[in-house]
Amino acid sequence: MKKIKTTNKTAGSIGLVSAICLIISSVVGVGVFFKNGSVFNNNNNNQTGIILSWCIATVIALFTAFSFAEIVTVKGLENPNAGLSGWAQKLVGYNFGRHASITQSTFYYAAKLVAMSTYSAICLFIVYFAATKIGNEDTIQFDAKLLGIDSKYTTLIVMSIAFCLIFFFLLTNFFSKKFGQIVSKGATFVKFVPILMISLIGIIIGCMINKNLTYSFTNVLTQVNVQADDNDFINGIFRSIPAILFSFDSFLIIGNVSKNVKNAERNVPLSIIISMIIAAIFQIMITIGCITIREANPFQLIKIGILDHCKSKVGYIICATILSVSLIIATFGVLNSYSLAGTKATQALIDDEIIVGYKWAKRISNKHENLGALFIYSFFIILIFMAIAIPSSIVNTSHIYDGFSTLAVLFYFGIYGTTILGGLINRITKKNQVQKVWYFIPFGIIAVIGCYFTFVYSCIYQFLWQVIENPFGNNANSFGFSLVVGTNLNNWQAATIFWSVALFFIGFPFINDLIIKISDRNYTHALIWQHKKELKSYNNKMKGK
Repeated sequence: MKKIKTTNKTAGSIGLVSAICLIISSVVGVGVFFKNGSVFNNNNNNQTGIILSWCIATVIALFTAFSFAEIVTVKGLENPNAGLSGWAQKLVGYNFGRHASITQSTFYYAAKLVAMSTYSAICLFIVYFAATKIGNEDTIQFDAKLLGIDSKYTTLIVMSIAFCLIFFFLLTNFFSKKFGQIVSKGATFVKFVPILMISLIGIIIGCMINKNLTYSFTNVLTQVNVQADDNDFINGIFRSIPAILFSFDSFLIIGNVSKNVKNAERNVPLSIIISMIIAAIFQIMITIGCITIREANPFQLIKIGILDHCKSKVGYIICATILSVSLIIATFGVLNSYSLAGTKATQALIDDEIIVGYKWAKRISNKHENLGALFIYSFFIILIFMAIAIPSSIVNTSHIYDGFSTLAVLFYFGIYGTTILGGLINRITKKNQVQKVWYFIPFGIIAVIGCYFTFVYSCIYQFLWQVIENPFGNNANSFGFSLVVGTNLNNWQAATIFWSVALFFIGFPFINDLIIKISDRNYTHALIWQHKKELKSYNNKMKGK
């Protein structure tokens, strides 16, 4: 009876409202501010293309999230908190689940941590230089390009700050659990400040500039007839989808704490649905504000609205300062989350003995909790950081780290789509028990088509066919960042980033398991290219001998 009471107490620690807040705080935040620049650039600032990009990507994201309302209820998980890798293993297969588990901390969390630390560094960079210019009437703009600091050393300075931020949060979270809780709570509240500010300023002042909202959007709709047949117009829409999906990602974070949710079978799927609808509303509000005032850069949007239109220098300085500080705090919250989540995911790999160096890391973690995970996670962060920082600093561009973070999400939406496909097949085979959701089949089919189309379009057309056609053009490069303008990449350079990321994403789990096989001949778990049942039979025979 005592054991049952403990379990129930643990299971009831997170209610529906708390679960919704947890997902919203993970999904809604700063991604839309950094990725809208890419969306506007890809569509050449065409408002119709921007709206269509957001509509298509939002449908894919929502239908994917809604489909997971059934996926998360699959029974028989070995680890209730395994999240995506656990569901993937049950519905698709052991090998696919192992791949997802390995890449989650070594690639996904590490890449997003590097990207968000860079964005946070840019905000700090802009605020510092803007603060030194506040007294000058002619140079009060907070935009880095307008301040004249887009020099050949800009990227090097930004990446150096980013590196310090990464390890500050990794170390402080390791030594102090309270630190992470304080940052998380503070950032969750503060991140809504820039969302509301940009939405309201963009929509209200945008309507004043354009006389009224109806007039503004009538202009948008009249552009369709002119550009609907333009190949660049269509490609601009499709190229923008991965960047928008970045803004909707992290909705599956609830899966890693499923056993702590009250009435998990009902509340986990319900929390995903409700939170994603709310997140979509917030994201669309920001985008409408940006479209109405015709500017993706939030600092430029405030300049146009408050300084240029309202002629208020004081108001501009106040709004830009609030925006800067709130973005910094919000990105700190994201850094804190990825530091914690990545370390925990890596520790899970060590405990399950599926990451190279797990024996050494397990010994260290036994003496100092999670220390082995911190070392291994840091290794992959440094690996990815150097792969991004060195070429970015040499070329002096923000497009590389922007592209890398977008691709990390793109590949994981491929995993989401495959997991949903496994769930659809499970409806036929009935191999695994799930709590059926009535809309799962139609929504799941649309989600799989959307995820696969986005992935295949990027692989086959954008980063292969268009590169072969025009290697020195930039029509295949979908990477761009609105806060710091860097050197634009040619198609072959963008394709090099894409295929390098793809090679690491696909290949590293195999390299990881190959190293484990060579270094540990008595390894008892199935490797990524082995069938779990066959290895279990083999191990039983070996024990018999």
